[in-house]
Amino acid sequence: METSSATVTFDAGDIAFGISATSMTVLMVPGLGLLYAGLVRRDAALTSIWICLVAALALALQWFFFGYSLAFSETASNGFIGDYRHFAFANISGAERSANPPIPELLQAFFQMEVCIVTGAIVAGVVAERGRPSPTVVFLICWATLVYCPMACWIWNANGWAKKWGVIDFAGGGPVEVNSGFTALAYSWVLRPRHRRTSSSSALLVTLGTTCLWFGWLGFNGGSALGASNQAIITCWNTNASAVSCATVWIILEKYRRRVWSLNGCCFGLITGMIVSRSSAGVTPMWSSLVLGPVAAIICHSVLAFMDRSGLDDTMGIFAMHGVGGCVGLIFNAIFASSDALAGAPRDKFRSVMYGHEYRQLYVQPAYMVVCAGYSFGVSALLAFAINSVPGLQLRVAKAVEDLGIDQQLSNTSDIPVLTDRPAETASGTSTPRTEDTAVAVDDGPNAKSLSPPL
Repeated sequence: METSSATVTFDAGDIAFGISATSMTVLMVPGLGLLYAGLVRRDAALTSIWICLVAALALALQWFFFGYSLAFSETASNGFIGDYRHFAFANISGAERSANPPIPELLQAFFQMEVCIVTGAIVAGVVAERGRPSPTVVFLICWATLVYCPMACWIWNANGWAKKWGVIDFAGGGPVEVNSGFTALAYSWVLRPRHRRTSSSSALLVTLGTTCLWFGWLGFNGGSALGASNQAIITCWNTNASAVSCATVWIILEKYRRRVWSLNGCCFGLITGMIVSRSSAGVTPMWSSLVLGPVAAIICHSVLAFMDRSGLDDTMGIFAMHGVGGCVGLIFNAIFASSDALAGAPRDKFRSVMYGHEYRQLYVQPAYMVVCAGYSFGVSALLAFAINSVPGLQLRVAKAVEDLGIDQQLSNTSDIPVLTDRPAETASGTSTPRTEDTAVAVDDGPNAKSLSPPL
């Protein structure tokens, strides 16, 4: 069945696929909230969920009014950022989006809105236990306008400089992963480390959040194929294969280095595998993801351990997993990407070192990676410093609030039993003890420890 808009005919299956992929991506926001809630102290868990949801609301409005236009306006020709042609979604309803297969531009705008929201929700985790929510929302709106939208324009807009230069970045390893990782590093640097760093408070919430992310990521990556095509199938396969292979190696590394079988480590490995597939899932042959996943596990696990030993507070491992993982995926494309190696017809033609001896990609991909990392870190750090200097918008809570727990002091929200350290009260008003819901590790030797991946 086909639907028409003016002289353009759209496939109803492609439209249904796009709506489904977008809906799956929506689930990633609460998934991130649950993941973060399980990784912080119990008296900061609800705020971790709350900041992800509020960030989604703020970024949805930003995207509707001017974010989409700044990223995707086809009338802008500077290669850096769009104009205001599509302010408040003007001039896009029912119009064709230049794509293969063709889809309504309104559907493209809807899907890309969720991509922007998820990227912002990833960054929001950096405030864990010590950041004030209100200035964080202000930062995210400014960041989306000055950092995310230009970077999206570079690679996804037909007039973007990276697009014209021949950069291979299928689903946004630059604007999504590298951007979120280095933005989180900059914000964390300005925010300064937590006074009291803790391990995971709830492996159950970490696992539940990871499950939501695993489901949503198939739409997150698969939707970037822009239609129900063979490339979408390959994208979903590569995403899943990268996640599974990365998690397998991550679990082995945890066992070797820490003497534990870590449930949180399994979750971290799954997420890292999906992160590195963001750039490559739709542009590399299916076997290559079984190489990418293990390589990413070794690199990102090592960086995560280094960040912990260095004293830098890489909150939630956002830099080590998203920032470094995004870089790994982009470099991987320089070697393995090929439109000819894929069954079906990708919307772009490209070659790499292995497929086509395109040695040019050996400097194009790293250069793009460096520009993305430097731009996101530099502008984000300046934004954080500027907002922090405004009276009433200080980024960090007082030490007393951090020590007592940010949930009680800022959100004034009653804790739910699984997230609180307080004993549960019975109907008679008496308290009953509750066992700690800590990270799970299987004791497999006299020196075994119950440790989560370093935060």
